[in-house]
Amino acid sequence: MRYQAELTMVEILDTTTVSVNLQERHTEEGEQYINRQVLVFTCEDADPANPRKWLRDVLMAVVEGL
Repeated sequence: MRYQAELTMVEILDTTTVSVNLQERHTEEGEQYINRQVLVFTCEDADPANPRKWLRDVLMAVVEGL
């Protein structure tokens, strides 16, 4: 079985919330399956006053949520 996942879009909705389009593909016994999802993640601790730390915190919320 071969598995592949990619984030096709990350959209910042507000200072604590991002929307992620996730596309997963896997092949099993010659059949290919594609699953598309829109996931929304919230990071209440993200501080928009520090953009670098904010981005890191939000991306970590996405990674931990996956």
